[in-house]
Amino acid sequence: MNLAIADLLILLFCLPLTVVNDVTKTFWFSAVFCKSVNFINNTSVYVSIMSLVFITCERWRAITYPLKSPFVRTRSVIAGIWLLAMFLSSPEPVTLHLAGAPFVRPNFTTKWGTRCKESWSEEFQMNYQLVQTIFSFVLPLLVISVLCLHMVRTLHFSSCNLT
Repeated sequence: MNLAIADLLILLFCLPLTVVNDVTKTFWFSAVFCKSVNFINNTSVYVSIMSLVFITCERWRAITYPLKSPFVRTRSVIAGIWLLAMFLSSPEPVTLHLAGAPFVRPNFTTKWGTRCKESWSEEFQMNYQLVQTIFSFVLPLLVISVLCLHMVRTLHFSSCNLT
């Protein structure tokens, strides 16, 4: 259910606005939407990733130590995942703002060409994206891969011992 809610948030709040923004190359909505859409999008992605890592950890524990009781309460972990995801998503809404398109004609204003942009430097943006890539892709992939390989090895040796 946790994964479904995170995916539904992306589908309902982020996808339509992102499609309109990508097609028209303009952010047509308010500054509040600019901040909240990116926050909800990042939070939902982090929740999905951390939920998958937690599911893998639970499966690993059930396979490698089948007689031990679960080490955490699922509701507490889900609440922690959402809080951590919100914390990890918090830098962008603080720095996002609407940036109008530059026009050379004086006294000319239009919504066309407006962007939802961060107010930090390009160097900081690259570093931030590198950190996001490490924490939302590389580390979860590494953890899930190691645990799955260990589960395969455990199941393989346990099936060899049965025959």
